[in-house]
Amino acid sequence: MFVTPAEEPVCYQSKFRTGRPSLTWTELSTYYGLADVGSRRLVFTNCDEIACVAEDRLGAIFVRGSDLDRLAPEDFQIIEAWLAERPATAKRKDPKPHPFPFSLLAALAVLALNFAVGIRSTHAALANDNFTLSVGSNATTVNSTESAGVGQYMVIQGAGLNMNVVDGSTLTPAFGSGNVLALGNSTSTNTFFRAFNGASTFSLNSLATNETLDLSFDITFDGATLAAAQNFSFGLVNYSSPVSIIYANVDLSSAALASEFRYRTGSYNMSSAGPTVGTAWTESPTVLTNTSYRFDFAVTKDGGGNFIVAYSRNGTTVSSQTLLSNSTWGTTMAGLNIQGVAFRQCTTPGVFTYIDNVLVTVPEPTTVALSLAAGAGLLLFLRRRKHEQ
Repeated sequence: MFVTPAEEPVCYQSKFRTGRPSLTWTELSTYYGLADVGSRRLVFTNCDEIACVAEDRLGAIFVRGSDLDRLAPEDFQIIEAWLAERPATAKRKDPKPHPFPFSLLAALAVLALNFAVGIRSTHAALANDNFTLSVGSNATTVNSTESAGVGQYMVIQGAGLNMNVVDGSTLTPAFGSGNVLALGNSTSTNTFFRAFNGASTFSLNSLATNETLDLSFDITFDGATLAAAQNFSFGLVNYSSPVSIIYANVDLSSAALASEFRYRTGSYNMSSAGPTVGTAWTESPTVLTNTSYRFDFAVTKDGGGNFIVAYSRNGTTVSSQTLLSNSTWGTTMAGLNIQGVAFRQCTTPGVFTYIDNVLVTVPEPTTVALSLAAGAGLLLFLRRRKHEQ
């Protein structure tokens, strides 16, 4: 967040995407839900197209890739000069019919300072898998899931037919974008692990206030009708221990209160055997086979040091609960290192679990006070520049 000279707080988030795809509401919904301070919300992205539901929100401001493309060398020289605390010698220009908006220049300056002094953007991707370069048939490991040499999925629990990389366009109906990952079809339960990029690790306790760890992915179940009380689980694990730190155990077809958040020590088997945290919920409507969904699992540290755990489907929150830091789960799990994400496939005979476009984002360390002070200083500086021209 930064504060304008008019003492107006503005919450911002940066979103970098390789290839500049359209930003979906699923990628932005958690941010919009948490950015409830002030009346304005700024999204800073290299993408050009943004979901209509986000654009239609009141107080929404966007810095897009097309805006960044219009920056001239003089704009960067001005920012660089201010960071070096030396006078800027920008050439005066005649006013243009549609000058670059001052609010956008201010926002660009704030973000530029953040990068220049070593403060990272609000979220960085620890996994961003589309399986374009992946290959595998009945494999226990699948590599290059994000890019050449980056990203690996492996079986860490169970046995069976394991993983297959298939062309999503050959499914009925078509699913995903290009290659997708099939998580086996077996009555034995398998757990599939994806380590974070760069062997990164962190704990939930290390999150700053209002920072969110988010896992989202496209999913479909292909084949026979889902059996009653059939579960699909996904969440966060410590691979070294083993420990399933927190996961959503989603009952796909039961009308009962059968879905819940759980954890499990000494096992990667993210099943109903793990202790429950919070209260159970019902999947309504129930999940259907041969239908595509976007699942999202997010953990946010609140102002009291507790954790808001939320599961969403297609941008709609199904369950959101606060887990206390002094609970049994909080004292035993929140301080453990998270080394990656994991999936436990549906075990209904004849049903394949397919996933695609897996995205994991986690906040990186920031110096909040420095960010706010720098943002305010740059806003004042740019305002003075504007008045002088």
